[in-house]
Amino acid sequence: MAKKLFIGLIVIIISIVGVSGYVMSQTGGTTPSLKTNNSNLIPAAAMENNNYVSSPKREMCDACAGTGWCRQDICLKCNGTGVIVCKACNGTGECKNGTICPYCHGTGEIICPACHGTGGTRCKFCGGDGYYDPEKGDKKA
Repeated sequence: MAKKLFIGLIVIIISIVGVSGYVMSQTGGTTPSLKTNNSNLIPAAAMENNNYVSSPKREMCDACAGTGWCRQDICLKCNGTGVIVCKACNGTGECKNGTICPYCHGTGEIICPACHGTGGTRCKFCGGDGYYDPEKGDKKA
């Protein structure tokens, strides 16, 4: 078994060296560049007068400070704590056979799936994105 593994490794090494030698012989002794000229990727019509398509300007939402979550409105599932009782072990931290619960790791609590542990709700101003587009007239708190 070890002999077959060793022979397999030798074959792989020879294959790699052979391929790199072939590439070097085809490129005149230099390796091909991985850099591309990005101007080839932009259509000619867009190149005229530098009319590039720009991404929309986005600003951070002041209401949630860019997090997408607001603590002013508490999560109803966890009452703002960010955690709920583990249903697998009923909050004991142990399974029926005496082993540590694999879901809560023995704590008896898991992160609230509704608020992802924030204790709040999704921001109403940015829709939970954390950013908004001022050109669309989106409101910022």
